[in-house]
Amino acid sequence: MSYENIYDERFGWRQDEYISNFNELAGITNKQSLNPLKLYRCLFTPYAQSHLDSLSYSVLLLTYESTICYTYGIFQSCIITCGVIVERILRYEYLQKNQDMPDDSNWTLGRLIYNINWSNTRINDKILDLAKVVKVNRDDRAHANLEQKDPDAANYGGNRGVTVVDSNKYVIEPYRGEAKLCMESIFKILDQLYSLNQE
Repeated sequence: MSYENIYDERFGWRQDEYISNFNELAGITNKQSLNPLKLYRCLFTPYAQSHLDSLSYSVLLLTYESTICYTYGIFQSCIITCGVIVERILRYEYLQKNQDMPDDSNWTLGRLIYNINWSNTRINDKILDLAKVVKVNRDDRAHANLEQKDPDAANYGGNRGVTVVDSNKYVIEPYRGEAKLCMESIFKILDQLYSLNQE
C-alpha cells in the first residue's frame, strides 16, 4: 500500500483549487496573508518572558494556521481559528494596558467584546465591529447555532462555494463564504494593530 498513491488519488486533483484559494486569500487580505511574520513581526516572541509574549506569539502562529486552513479548503476550522485569534488579540491588547483581567471569570470572546471597557487601549469601535463579525460565524460553527436556527442552511454548508472541476466532478465547499468574511476581518484587525505601517 502506497500512501503517496492514496494521497494523490484523494487530493492530487485539488492542487489547482488550493492555488486558487491561496490567490483568493492574497486578494482578500491585501497580500498580508502571504507572510504574516514579515508584516506583523512585533508579534514574534519565540522566547516567552511573560504571558504577553506567549499570547502575541500564539496570535502569529494561529494566523499561519488560518491561512493553511483557508488554502486547503478546511473552512469550518478556519472560522473557528479566526475566533481564537480575535479572542487572543483582545486579551493581549487589554493586558498590555492592565495588569490583569477585570476578574477571575472566564473571559470568552463575547465577554471580551461586550463587557470590557476598552478606553485607554488601541481597541476601537471598528475593531470591535470586525470582532463581532468573526464571533457570529465562529459561534455558528463552534456551538452549532446555525444547526439549531436553520438546519437546512447548516446542511447545505451555509454560504458555500461550488467549484466545477469537469462535467462529471464538482466540489462543494461548506462555509467558504463565512471563512472568507472571517479572514478578511482578522487581517483588517491585524493590519490596524500590528502592521509595519502602524509602527
